[in-house]
Amino acid sequence: MTTAAGAKIVVEHLSHAYQAQSGGRVLALDDVSFGVGDKEFVTILGPSGCGKSTLLYIIAGLMRPTSGGIAVNGRGIVGPSADCGIVFQEFRIFPWLTVMDNITFGLPRDMAAAERQDRAHVYMKMLGLAGFEKKWPRELSGGMKQRVAIAQTLIRDPDIILLDEPFGSLDALTRDELQDELLRMWERDRKTVVFVTHSVDEAVYLGTRILVMQARPGRIRAEIAVGLPALGRPELGVRDSAEFIELRGYVNKLVRSPGVALHG
Repeated sequence: MTTAAGAKIVVEHLSHAYQAQSGGRVLALDDVSFGVGDKEFVTILGPSGCGKSTLLYIIAGLMRPTSGGIAVNGRGIVGPSADCGIVFQEFRIFPWLTVMDNITFGLPRDMAAAERQDRAHVYMKMLGLAGFEKKWPRELSGGMKQRVAIAQTLIRDPDIILLDEPFGSLDALTRDELQDELLRMWERDRKTVVFVTHSVDEAVYLGTRILVMQARPGRIRAEIAVGLPALGRPELGVRDSAEFIELRGYVNKLVRSPGVALHG
């Protein structure tokens, strides 16, 4: 486990409860503690309703925990920060703006137009959006819209990138392509990444470390270091490797089996 001293993100004894429509309180997260090191790619895996998205929103400063503490770059989180960029599952782009204007929307208003477009073109080329500058969101597929949302986040150059099941609603082929592109970007830029998913395949393929959460109330049930030799090298066929298949089987059994917290 990454210790607090060497961590980019530190979560300590974090719990969160919310008000149910029935009038009672529901405990979504219970005593969650972990660290994320600089340049790590951590996947958080768990079933729907285990609180993993809530945990990500708290890291992003979009929600306040009921109890416990969280720090990013050594500073306590009190609200959204430029240190963290977040990509949501839904395509949160503006339908009244073109692809170019969507991507450059979060840049400083005093930045020269030429610089804004130059920066945007870097990420558009990287994400396969070149030639779509003047397209409207209604003209894009779901995968292309999510590429725009990822570019919106990356162009602001955040220190930490948080992703909340960003490929969950995409078809299998598009999802695989975007996973590969995300890994290439991480290998090049080495940002700190926290990626929430309910897919075992996705968690094993993307992460350098996997945090497995149990069903509500959400707790960290297992922590698994991923040592796949082809990590981040899609051209080597890591999805077909014996190491990947073995680890995927182990994680799948762990997710499906009840029990106390495990560490591997």
